[in-house]
Amino acid sequence: MAIRELDGPNLYWFNPLCDLAAGRGLFEPRMAVRALGDDLAIVPALLAAADDIVVVAERPGAPFLQMLQAAGLCVPEFIVWDPLIGGLPGGLPGGLPGGLPGELAARKLNDLRPWGWAPDSVAALTGLAGQLPDGAADPSKRWHEARRQLYAKTWSAAWLAEIIGDLKATEGDWICGVEVVGTSCDTELDATQALTAGFAAGWTKAVIKAAFGAAGGQQMILPAADLAPYQQHWLRRILREAGRVVIEPWLDRQLDLSAQYEVDDSGSLRLLGVTRFLTDVRGRFQGVFVHNMAGDLTEELKRFLHGDDGDDQHLMRLFARIGASLQARLPADFRGPLGIDAFIFRDAADGELRLKPIVEVNPRFTMGRVALALARRVVATRTAIWRVVRSKDVIATGHRDIASWASSLRQQMPLEMTPDGRQISRGVVFTNEPERARSFVSLLVVGDDLAAIDAVTPHLEGLTC
Repeated sequence: MAIRELDGPNLYWFNPLCDLAAGRGLFEPRMAVRALGDDLAIVPALLAAADDIVVVAERPGAPFLQMLQAAGLCVPEFIVWDPLIGGLPGGLPGGLPGGLPGELAARKLNDLRPWGWAPDSVAALTGLAGQLPDGAADPSKRWHEARRQLYAKTWSAAWLAEIIGDLKATEGDWICGVEVVGTSCDTELDATQALTAGFAAGWTKAVIKAAFGAAGGQQMILPAADLAPYQQHWLRRILREAGRVVIEPWLDRQLDLSAQYEVDDSGSLRLLGVTRFLTDVRGRFQGVFVHNMAGDLTEELKRFLHGDDGDDQHLMRLFARIGASLQARLPADFRGPLGIDAFIFRDAADGELRLKPIVEVNPRFTMGRVALALARRVVATRTAIWRVVRSKDVIATGHRDIASWASSLRQQMPLEMTPDGRQISRGVVFTNEPERARSFVSLLVVGDDLAAIDAVTPHLEGLTC
């Protein structure tokens, strides 16, 4: 492994509402939503190196950090700081709104790595610009209209419409047709007309998605073209907040996928891998496979993933091609992580499986990127899933609270490491502190197969925003 030549540590900050901030600008989130950022503030530690910094709302306890180390996971430096205190709303502050903690004062930093660059991260981190190396991009320069558009579902729909004909012509009938590409609408009348045309063409359900949304939220599923009064009210509100919506048929999803990329300092885009993530019936994120993403699939789905000839690089070649198309459309100054969500669905017309290769672009870190980082820490022959669950869903299963559930889980699936202590062989590892979590908890579950994992994490819903 090459040694990094750094001027200092990289600073990570988890701002999971960057997708919403991209569309709305700075806004005051509800307390329940803010709890997401607080509870999961430690998530970037799964991406960081030991000499990096992760900003958190509360310093993790020593016993928890010892458990991370026992699992072979990296423990970076944690600094308690809320960068946005005093910065919402009212535009970009001139200095550090939360007051710079002593641990950061005069520290040289190599880079700033929020979950995603958006108005919130610019507001939070611009005051650290003077601590970056000479020539490093100023945080205030990392946000502009071209980058904002990458977050928009309308942008992704337009890109898919532009390339779907060529993809289908060269890849074959396993790629979806133009009829399932979303339509962008910026008025209530446009939306009504798109819905009427879609259901006239044979749709059985439709979905309206806000141009800017997160984790499968900010969308509405419809069984008919006519909107009830509450649905009309929702549409008008979303159009005011996000400016535009995407309307498309609600498809019979069979498998959710996410391609992970990195744009390096030279501007070159590299495909890192393709992950499978889990969603609920409304398409909201629940978790992501770390290893053995095809272990529980039907033979039909396995053949679809790998091609008729069992080619394991089938999807990688496709997403490398899509990545090249994306690179040509990125702003010239774009650097860092991004992902493309896709899914396999069963076509209602002929019952065949097809791939919708671009659902949305995520110009930021993603849960799939976390899965790729965790994969190095887990024995490759195991089945492993990283989950994010809500405390209320844990309690609904009969547990008193998250802490008691976590204790039970650790007893059922104790941590087992490989003989050299470098990789997880089996067991449960919580990746934020269940004893302190208010609303959300994340965990890595490693077992011999999916049945072993399902036995200890049944009927848990996932992350919603």
